[in-house]
Amino acid sequence: MNIVIPTIGIRGDVQPYIALSLGLQKSGHAVTLVSHPCMRTLVESYSVKFAPIRILILPMKQPSFVENHPIG
Repeated sequence: MNIVIPTIGIRGDVQPYIALSLGLQKSGHAVTLVSHPCMRTLVESYSVKFAPIRILILPMKQPSFVENHPIG
């Protein structure tokens, strides 16, 4: 079975999915872990196939009720 595992975050968020990927590979599955491009070296160092995820994060303007709050 072909399995794609998407994940984002820091190393501690991605590492458990690498372990999951390795277990699935041992069971005969083809696994691709999809994450932020900066995780490529880490993921591929475990011989897990990697694909970069494209995330666009735009700054949000605070809603007016936050801007006008006495402690905000």
